[in-house]
Amino acid sequence: MSFQNPYMLWGLFAFLIPIIIHLFNFRRHKVILFSNIELLKNLQEETNKTNKLKHFIVLITRMLAILFLVLAFAQPYFPVNEALKVKQNQLVGVYIDNSISMQLRGREMTLLEEVKEQAVHMAGKFELGTRFQLITNDFQPRHSRTLSRMEFLNELSQVKHSPASVDFGDVVIRNKAMHAEDLSTDRFLFAYSDFQQKATDWDRLPSDSSLRLFMLPVSATEKNNVFIDSIWLDSPVLQEGMEAIMHLRITNEGADDIRGIPVRMELDGVQTAVTNLDIEAESVANTSMQFLSPGAGFHKGVISIQDYPIVFDDEMFFSLIIQPEMQVLEIYENTPDQWISLLFEGNESVQLTAIQRLKLDFQSLSIYQLIFLNQLESIPTGLQQSLEQFVEAGGNLILLPATKGLVDYSTFSKMFGFGYLAQDTVQTRIFTIEEKHPLFKNVFVKIPENADLPKVYKRFPIKIEEKSTAFSLLNLLNGDSFLVVSGKSKGGKVYGFTTPFDVAYSSFSRNSLFAPIIYRILLMSSGTQPLYYVAGNELKIPLKSIPDNEDPVLRVRDDANELEVIPGIAIESGTSQIVINQLLKSSSHYNVYASDQLISIFSLNADRNESRLKYMSSDELKAVGASRFFKQYEVVTDTGGTTQSQINLLVSGNHWYKYLIIFVLLFLLIEGLILRFWK
Repeated sequence: MSFQNPYMLWGLFAFLIPIIIHLFNFRRHKVILFSNIELLKNLQEETNKTNKLKHFIVLITRMLAILFLVLAFAQPYFPVNEALKVKQNQLVGVYIDNSISMQLRGREMTLLEEVKEQAVHMAGKFELGTRFQLITNDFQPRHSRTLSRMEFLNELSQVKHSPASVDFGDVVIRNKAMHAEDLSTDRFLFAYSDFQQKATDWDRLPSDSSLRLFMLPVSATEKNNVFIDSIWLDSPVLQEGMEAIMHLRITNEGADDIRGIPVRMELDGVQTAVTNLDIEAESVANTSMQFLSPGAGFHKGVISIQDYPIVFDDEMFFSLIIQPEMQVLEIYENTPDQWISLLFEGNESVQLTAIQRLKLDFQSLSIYQLIFLNQLESIPTGLQQSLEQFVEAGGNLILLPATKGLVDYSTFSKMFGFGYLAQDTVQTRIFTIEEKHPLFKNVFVKIPENADLPKVYKRFPIKIEEKSTAFSLLNLLNGDSFLVVSGKSKGGKVYGFTTPFDVAYSSFSRNSLFAPIIYRILLMSSGTQPLYYVAGNELKIPLKSIPDNEDPVLRVRDDANELEVIPGIAIESGTSQIVINQLLKSSSHYNVYASDQLISIFSLNADRNESRLKYMSSDELKAVGASRFFKQYEVVTDTGGTTQSQINLLVSGNHWYKYLIIFVLLFLLIEGLILRFWK
């Protein structure tokens, strides 16, 4: 047995009060004159014995009433789990999931308010000297220190909803980092969350032999939700006035079919497209919306649906940065290629720059969307690294090989999964086109069987390496590649031609395929800024350029001018970036200023994993704990009583103070009855 308030046992000294009263009866004796008491002698002796017994019983009832009253204030309990006897000054970790999904309503309030109330109740069950550690999805620096109970309650009251979504394994790691100086002591972590299935990679949850982990799941009453999952453009690069297609994916997490849900698209505050969509229960539907690309500059858009009562994911913000002209660079060895120059001549939307290799500034590559590597005799290591960074940043690169530089071309292209072989002078022609590839989308209506395809007079054969991501787009009669593409899912692509554009090598530059293929490669460049970013603990926003001020002060403000953040500046993959470590709190459009000049915009949306209302069941959480090694692992569920009563039982054990109060009242009643009716 233990006592929650052991200092109240000093009240047992109150035992002395009824004893003193019993030993020193201060009642005055009243003298009564009586003629003859001989007849009352025997009666007097019998009455004295009865009074002594009566007073002794009254003394016992008073002492027992005091005993049970003192014990009731001391709150004795029998722990149901001896492991939860937290020692004085020991640290208790508390994780509060404050993600957006915790905005959903529980029984009487939002899930976040519900778990905060439970955490307050839980903290009150530990001894006054217990230290606490608060962890939220924000991973706030101020939560890195230990807190007294009052400090913990104050910090807990300030916890608000956040767009951040963290992996629970990172929470366990953060809790361990707080105890890095002494990992031998027992550690306690109470985790309050809705434990969404998609929010955590449960296979990454680390074991921790010194951690006592208590999972406290909460669940929402409403589990139907329709939300905009993602959006993407048909073409990564937009030009003023061109027809653009916005693709959407909308998810129905509910058990009911949705019919005719309206989907609206606004651009710069003006509705530009609208459609209706049917979505089956627990399924995904894709649709698209056409619109005309606006003029050059910064443009802010939003796609919205209406779904009640969960509304935080009914809008998807996006930004378009349309350049007045696309930048194309040709790096040549001796003379520029005339066919490239003729292709873009007269096109005001494309700015072609031709630079001799020896005069090239490697740091300037990031401003271009497309680069031609035209028959270079050498590709120095520095240039190779800069080009690799250019592709990683989203630019597209076209390789046009030459005899003298073939070794360097082959070495460089092998970084992308293909290589060049020695020159082959056997004449052939292009035979097949992989027209289903995205590069050829909307290029051909139908390719006739007797199409006039380019002839090849001599070439540098391309060899695609095993397990490579390289893919052949144009194939020759013998199955060799005329054009290959390679690249990762993120970033730009490398396009390798088997010949340069010189007519001595092939008729490709004079063929009708030439212009559409080169323009599609340009338009497929992903070097532009993404439509939107997903909220996280760190954002990296690329900037095409930063003003040449001596010390430009960059600021990020939301559209309502309610939040201002000063970002950091970094260089990554040859591209300038602003880095925002302070978490932006809401889905919205954000403006980037250099002093008072608007230099860029971007849009932020909440992580859609928070919209997926599939939760870990108690059995699944228990299975996770069974597959890991913790010193103690328990899932505290609301079974029969409330979660608070389960916490009471877990932390404080079986309390008896209610029964003790009943005994106090019982003995006081017995005393009153004795004094009233025992004459």
